[in-house]
Amino acid sequence: MTRSNIKYFLPLFIILLILLACTCSGTTPTISSTKQLDSTNGTVLSDSPIKDLKLNMSMIELFNYVDNLTQLQRPDFLKSIDGKTVDWTGLVDDVQSDGSVLIHAPSGRCFVNLSKVSMEVAKTVKKGANINFTGTLVEPNYDDYVGLCILLINVNIKSK
Repeated sequence: MTRSNIKYFLPLFIILLILLACTCSGTTPTISSTKQLDSTNGTVLSDSPIKDLKLNMSMIELFNYVDNLTQLQRPDFLKSIDGKTVDWTGLVDDVQSDGSVLIHAPSGRCFVNLSKVSMEVAKTVKKGANINFTGTLVEPNYDDYVGLCILLINVNIKSK
C-alpha cells in the first residue's frame, strides 16, 4: 500500500473504529456528508470540499468515547471531528460577559463553550437551564488533567 493510498483509507479506518466502539456501547454515531462516492468502487466522484458535516453523537457519548481512546488514538479522532456540526442538549453553567455560554460537560472538569452567541440571545439564557443547541466543533482538544475541551461556533440556541 502506497503512502497516497493510506491517506484515503485512514478516515475509513477511523470511522470503523468509532462504529466498533459504539456498537460495543450500544450506540451508532454517524458522520454524514455531501461528498458523492461511486457505489461500485467507493471512489470519490467529486473533489469538492466536504460540506454540511454532522456528528450524530450525543455530548455524553462523545465525551465517553474520547475518554476511552488511547493517547495515540485521540489526536487523529479529534482532527476527524473538527468542523463537524453537533445538535446537543446541556445544562448552562454560566454566561460570560462576552456572551459565550458555558455548558456543563459530562466530565465535570471542563465546559463546552458556545462562542459568539448573540448578546440578545445570551442575555435570555438562565444559569442551570437545560438548553438545546447546534454548533460547529472548532479544534477540539484533550488535556490529561482537564479532559476533552469543546469550543462551538455558529451556535444556534434552539430552546431555553
